[in-house]
Amino acid sequence: MPMAKRAWPMLRLLVVVFAPCAWGASPWATTIITAAEQRILSQKMTKDLVLIAQDLDVEKHQEDLRKDVAHFSRNLEDLTHGNNGRGVLPAPDGTVQVDLQKVKDVWAVSW
Repeated sequence: MPMAKRAWPMLRLLVVVFAPCAWGASPWATTIITAAEQRILSQKMTKDLVLIAQDLDVEKHQEDLRKDVAHFSRNLEDLTHGNNGRGVLPAPDGTVQVDLQKVKDVWAVSW
């Protein structure tokens, strides 16, 4: 199956998931979308690191990596402490805060 044909279902999914943000989605929806972005960003960063290691279009992938690292860091802070401007709720007490702190600890020594 051609790549373009396989991409359409994902594109439709992204529109359904992310479009509500443009029209003032609830804080819970925005928070969930922000958390889902973290997975996507981690995949993009991994891809860029592999391509840099393979010496393929290094400057482009370094720039993409810098942007994604900044985006991941911003999202991590927003998910931990909340961000009223973006409509992201802070992590509730308990397990979620503990898990986010583990991510922050690993992230701090990685970048």
